[in-house]
Amino acid sequence: MTFNGRWRLKDVTGAKAYFDAIHSPEEHKTKLMNAVEQIKINPDFYTEELTMTPTTIRRVLYINGEVKKDSGDVPFDVESETLSSDGRPAKVKLTHNSPTKITRTEVGTNFGTTSVLEVTGDMMTVTNKATGCGTTCVSHYTRI
Repeated sequence: MTFNGRWRLKDVTGAKAYFDAIHSPEEHKTKLMNAVEQIKINPDFYTEELTMTPTTIRRVLYINGEVKKDSGDVPFDVESETLSSDGRPAKVKLTHNSPTKITRTEVGTNFGTTSVLEVTGDMMTVTNKATGCGTTCVSHYTRI
């Protein structure tokens, strides 16, 4: 599976404008902006491990080598009431569009976003787009 493996966050653009556009909680914005600065100092500060099957995906987030979040096995093509990426209640759905592309939609009170994860070789690009205004945040990862 193309997405399987450990991924190192390389860079992020448009984060502040995107998180403002989706009304992300201040605490979450602060943590993410700190992570963006920390990866400049320590490239291994923020990594993710993805494990995909034909019907599910699991995401484990590491900060400085410690597990900070484990999604568990999330099924594709099933809308569920859960938490958004920034911890707010939302309806979330993941779709496995192709061997190299996954789309995640999140809709909650006063926000909506679509995230597209695409893999090309050992690079993964995650493009987050705020519903309504089109503000985007793009993150690049390298496979490690």
